[in-house]
Amino acid sequence: MVEAQAAGCPVIAFGQGGALEIVQDGQTGILFQEQTADQLVEAILRNEAQINQFSPWVIAENAQRFNKGRFLEEFSLFVESKI
Repeated sequence: MVEAQAAGCPVIAFGQGGALEIVQDGQTGILFQEQTADQLVEAILRNEAQINQFSPWVIAENAQRFNKGRFLEEFSLFVESKI
């Protein structure tokens, strides 16, 4: 999901687990709530209806929250705070 968003592409994902942290429904992609064919079709149709409203720049910026540099910095700060 993050790799697709880093390229500016909206993501369609099941709205559980890590997807809830990565995808901002309606802004960086589409979340669906039940793992059924009907829900997936509805999410695809929602995506098609909104495709011109997604900003590739906003989506790519969202993905930067998960970049390696940020992780290393925050992890180092966390470890330092525990020592």
